Amino acid sequence: MNKDTRFYSYNTMQDYAKAVTGLGLTYSSASTLGINQWGYDETLRAFKINKDNTVTGYLSFDLGYLEVGDTIEVAAEIMYISGSNRGTIAVDRFDGGAIGSGSKTTYSTQAKADSGFQLTEFSLVASKDGYYRATVGLWGSMMGQIYIRNPRCTVKTIVKGTDSNVRKGMFRKMTADGKFTRRPEFGGDDCTVTVNNATDIVITWDRPMKGLRPIALVSNEFYVTGNKYTPMISYSQLGSVVVRFYPINNDTPVKVADIPNETHFSVYCEN
Repeated sequence: MNKDTRFYSYNTMQDYAKAVTGLGLTYSSASTLGINQWGYDETLRAFKINKDNTVTGYLSFDLGYLEVGDTIEVAAEIMYISGSNRGTIAVDRFDGGAIGSGSKTTYSTQAKADSGFQLTEFSLVASKDGYYRATVGLWGSMMGQIYIRNPRCTVKTIVKGTDSNVRKGMFRKMTADGKFTRRPEFGGDDCTVTVNNATDIVITWDRPMKGLRPIALVSNEFYVTGNKYTPMISYSQLGSVVVRFYPINNDTPVKVADIPNETHFSVYCEN
């Protein structure tokens, strides 16, 4: 059994500033933090936070879509300063179509109670397919002041056969029924093609990709359409991507029914 490994971490003040965006915390350069403030200790090279129960105070790693048997290993050095909570390392699984969507199941461990920086580690083997996130710090209901140093996460995903984090295909609008389908004589991955809202060609991969959202590219062949239309990608997700065709110098997508039969385009997604 082969496994692919991905590593995530926060190390610099700039890393932490991005990580706390939207949490409701205010940055402070003072040595003593006020309530709901965060800072960075240059000497200790540590993120520090002081919060009540009105804001969220954790650092998160969005791990994307994982499958049964994939492993998650989270670690951080955490130092308790004051308050009713010492800090938590947790892994969340979401059963919807994205992180934060659908029902959530949480697995967690508390930071150690000893003084000074204590290495806290937590590992989990995925028992169900879904979208996963790891967090280090204080949940919304928790109150306290802690320091966090070297938060990191390693994900080992099972590679099945020749599977990779690439999905691709060549697609053609068939003359027989006017529907787009993947051309099996070209290299590509199994998928289904549907149409939404008259203009959106939705390609759904049989096997969703793992990890973060992919970079998606689309191109079309000159055959039939010439330079009349330009295909463009929208809403690239781990499990699907949307393609629309636009007339030259026009920002209104053309209806799929009006695209000439035998139009070809290819899609390439990678993360």
